[in-house]
Amino acid sequence: MLNTVTGLLIFATQATMYVTNVPFLVKIVFVVLGGISLVATQRILRRDADRWESTGQVSSLGRRLALGSILFWTIAVATGRLIAYA
Repeated sequence: MLNTVTGLLIFATQATMYVTNVPFLVKIVFVVLGGISLVATQRILRRDADRWESTGQVSSLGRRLALGSILFWTIAVATGRLIAYA
């Protein structure tokens, strides 16, 4: 929550610069994808939790969601660092 508030405040200071900044736009896309991935992962975890616990194995869908989430957030962080250089 704190990241959202501070991010919006920083965005508000130079909004016209940020909306034309390619790394910023890529970061926002991947933050949204990361959020969607989070919701999907929670739904799958709730749905399949009993089966995963009894077998001790995470389904391939669960693994793909986890890998996607790691990828989305890594790209969001990396492009966030590039905003200052564009």
